[in-house]
Amino acid sequence: MLKKEFKGNPIISEILGFGALFILFSLGVRFILLCNIKSIIVGLVIVAIVIFVLSKFINKVLFLDDEISIKFLFGNKKLVKYKDCRSIYKSNDGLIKAPINVIRYKSINDSGKITFVCDDDELRELCDLHFGGHIPKDKTK
Repeated sequence: MLKKEFKGNPIISEILGFGALFILFSLGVRFILLCNIKSIIVGLVIVAIVIFVLSKFINKVLFLDDEISIKFLFGNKKLVKYKDCRSIYKSNDGLIKAPINVIRYKSINDSGKITFVCDDDELRELCDLHFGGHIPKDKTK
């Protein structure tokens, strides 16, 4: 069984994201500690939003023989078949420039993007194996 594993997000993006979410979480807790019914509701909504965003962080992306396995931060998984992949491209978006590879997919009941980080050589090998040698376009130029 062929298995390639890559990191979901660049480390610098994770650090900045976790920092911002920590600030929002502490703000939500402070609202809850005010002990006013309106502030408790606002605090609970902020904490719920932070937990929801954290659940969408991609931790690892595994390329298996016939599908892509996405492991999220809280341990839940999602499987995407290669036939559902629509496009693959390279991106360099964000506050601090970091090379990110993006796969767009669309299945019968789901669509979205898979982001992962890998070297150009590994990406070329991955594209040769699973995407028919398609070389990803660089969307930053």
